[in-house]
Amino acid sequence: MPTIETLSEIIPNNIPIIWGADHKIFFSNAFQLRISDSDMLIELGTTQDINGTVSIYSTHQLALTPKSAKLLSIILANAVKQMEDRFGPIDVDPKKLEPLMQVNPDNKPPNG
Repeated sequence: MPTIETLSEIIPNNIPIIWGADHKIFFSNAFQLRISDSDMLIELGTTQDINGTVSIYSTHQLALTPKSAKLLSIILANAVKQMEDRFGPIDVDPKKLEPLMQVNPDNKPPNG
């Protein structure tokens, strides 16, 4: 796995980020991944429990090329490692991890 130093050669950290007029920050604790031969689509949302029925309220979608998805996975893995090195292990409930590891092979929306 490339290190942060290697990634900075691919994506320089000194490129300024300019926030657009509609820039927003949102929270997400639920994800679903759909893939095709040319892109990956990540549904982002929050877990909702309405009258005992748990569902995901999707608020955003992130579409990535396979190359961008791989770069993002490397950046996130390195960030998580740095956080764990600094603050200690991040525990994940295995029951919550299993559904996150599934990929929707039909590339259909969750409700369709």
